[in-house]
Amino acid sequence: VERPWSVAPVRMSIDDVRWQLYHISDDYSEAVDLASQQPAKLRDLQDLFWIEAARNHVLPIILGKVAPGPPKPSPALGRTRFVLYPGMARVPYGVAPGLSGGRSFEAVADVDIPKSGGSGILFTQGGRFGGCGLYLLNGKLVYHYNMMDSAQYGVTSDAVVPPGPHTLGVDFKYDGGGFGKAGTATLLVDGKPVGSGRVERTAPFGQGYSEGLDIGLDTGTPVSEDYQVPFAFNGTLARVTVTLK
Repeated sequence: VERPWSVAPVRMSIDDVRWQLYHISDDYSEAVDLASQQPAKLRDLQDLFWIEAARNHVLPIILGKVAPGPPKPSPALGRTRFVLYPGMARVPYGVAPGLSGGRSFEAVADVDIPKSGGSGILFTQGGRFGGCGLYLLNGKLVYHYNMMDSAQYGVTSDAVVPPGPHTLGVDFKYDGGGFGKAGTATLLVDGKPVGSGRVERTAPFGQGYSEGLDIGLDTGTPVSEDYQVPFAFNGTLARVTVTLK
């Protein structure tokens, strides 16, 4: 029996599902299943269901919350390099690079920091209940990893990033050994390490399904309590390049 809170894959075909039939006008709470009493009516509605499913392009039907079956269509499938630009906001997880699951990646932002000093979001994925982000706070570069709101990990650069054009990034190396393991985040300014720290726990799956990925600001809830949204970057952000490893 599948329980509502279960996320285990459902290992059966749609052909194995037991169809049910209810007369809604007489039985609004769907208490009496009429499938065995009116098989001809059930068959008529089954045929209509398949006709409408085909007409509306919902086939194939794959069962379960974490379902087996063919991959869903996605422009991100199989890609290892993404170039993202300011103004891209709430990019859905299915078409964005997955940054907070168990994998290594490098994200580099091409910026020009104003004379007053740098401040604001370069990218975030997810929010208060899980995700990660790279931003400038009080002139320093920060990478923050929020492990499903149960653990927080942050790395801050050793010094303030000076005004002018720079490449600012984070290189995250996952330890491996299964899901939910640790990793090391190294901050980079113009390709040189400026700070490093451990992320002792990572989510065993991707985070940021509901809030997506933002470039140059944070449109949802904050990944970190360091800032308040939208915390838009105050300099010029040309692009963020993400490489999955």
